[in-house]
Amino acid sequence: MYFNTDSNRKPSFLLLPAISSSPETGIEFGGAAILSFYSDTINRNTRVSNIFGYATLTTKGQAKLSLNTSYWTPQNNWHYSESISYYNYPFDFYGIGNNTKLSNIDPVFERRYKFSFAGEKLFGDRFYVGYVAGAVKYFYGYQPDPNATINSDPGVQDKHGGDIVYVGPSFTYDTRNNNTYTTKGIIISGYYNLMQGI
Repeated sequence: MYFNTDSNRKPSFLLLPAISSSPETGIEFGGAAILSFYSDTINRNTRVSNIFGYATLTTKGQAKLSLNTSYWTPQNNWHYSESISYYNYPFDFYGIGNNTKLSNIDPVFERRYKFSFAGEKLFGDRFYVGYVAGAVKYFYGYQPDPNATINSDPGVQDKHGGDIVYVGPSFTYDTRNNNTYTTKGIIISGYYNLMQGI
């Protein structure tokens, strides 16, 4: 199916299970779904758009939820993408710098909310210029021991989390023959974010 031309240009829906395992999370299980569609079923050059969702839970109580979209307007004049996600996941913190020790391990629980949006306009037949914007909110939880690395290291900032907003310009050079199963061409993307903690 990957090398045949899509002649009907009808929407399609795919649902897949997901399973993984790690020491911090135990067994992770859930699924992913993707809805693919065309904003223009007449013009053969319009690229396929999609909505992609992903959700998992773990046996140790962590969760990941995300929803992503990629929307191409008729004749690819604009490309919009959006992402919204929630992560409730742990990680191990050892301190800051090149001389951290394994014995300084601190389990840290992170909750993160993230939103991003981008829009790019086609100039010519290969160049897109636009913008990116978004926001991230972090919450961190960890052991209350005052001697723990995360509590005692003066270099650690925003120990309980923080907020970030960002905005900036973006550009893309895209010669791919297909945006979902490329067999020739390249894509080069760049962006610059002005970022500020709230």
